[in-house]
Amino acid sequence: MKLDVTKEDGHTISEYLRAAYGGYSGPVFIDINRLVDLNMTCSRLVVMAYLMKQQWFWRAKQ
Repeated sequence: MKLDVTKEDGHTISEYLRAAYGGYSGPVFIDINRLVDLNMTCSRLVVMAYLMKQQWFWRAKQ
């Protein structure tokens, strides 16, 4: 999976981290490979949850 990160994305991530860590003002390094891994895991979980919900819906409907 390829993840394209723009300057705006980098800025958003930096601001989130600064707010989450009490106004941290040092440099922020983004590990793109780790971000891809985290995104893929989350995406898989969302898809599995949706499929399970749909399966329950169709069984309840029958």
